[in-house]
Amino acid sequence: MPHQQTLTVVADPLLVRIVDGQTVLATHRRSYDRGQCIEDPAHIATLVEQKHQASLHRGTDRLTRAVPESRELLVQAAGRGANLGAITAALLRLLDRYGASELRAGIEEALARQVPHPNAVLVQTSGLL
Repeated sequence: MPHQQTLTVVADPLLVRIVDGQTVLATHRRSYDRGQCIEDPAHIATLVEQKHQASLHRGTDRLTRAVPESRELLVQAAGRGANLGAITAALLRLLDRYGASELRAGIEEALARQVPHPNAVLVQTSGLL
């Protein structure tokens, strides 16, 4: 169930503010034009990033539920500064293509060789079929 929260809209002749108690969450210039939509590009960018992070977490959760060993691969990859979103997506494609047991074997081999990258997992997984 989505989190719901009551906020307050405060308007004066020049500005509209969205507040949560004493905290101002957003401020926009007021428009009297009918049907006009006013958006702050920074707010849109934040929303896009939050949705991206939520999507990444859903993928990571699915991956680690199916193959718990993938968590260690992601931790090691993060330690090397790798793009975890790209790695998670690649591992999910491997999971869908080869299944959990084959992916697990490939991840274990990649970790044993200290190569926490989907390309190392792909080589091992492909060789197992």
